[in-house]
Amino acid sequence: MTFCSNCGGNIVDGIKFCSSCGKEVKVNHTETNLNITSTQNTNIVDKKSQATASLILGIIGLIAWVLPLFGFPVTIIGLIMGIVGQKSTKKNMAMAGIVLSIIGLVITIINSAIGAYQGATGTHPLF
Repeated sequence: MTFCSNCGGNIVDGIKFCSSCGKEVKVNHTETNLNITSTQNTNIVDKKSQATASLILGIIGLIAWVLPLFGFPVTIIGLIMGIVGQKSTKKNMAMAGIVLSIIGLVITIINSAIGAYQGATGTHPLF
């Protein structure tokens, strides 16, 4: 919350004059710069966590290929998070997540195609 330097009244962000005393509000550039830096640091942390999530989803995708219903979304989300995570300081982790997600996605597609073929021809072991 911002206060007027003249009367100490509360000032709503974005207004030019204090609603209590009418004096012109001066913008505190230091506070604005801190907010910009804080936002940039938050973006870096978010991208680091996306790189980590990509690696974890890539590993899960290697297990989830058995059930294509779960394999497709897990590997696709892992791939997207890895691509976004490439812009962080954990580029190697993001790259590992991308590679594992791609491998999981390819295996899931192959499993899905084999299952569709077996279901269509009636050669599926459960039939």
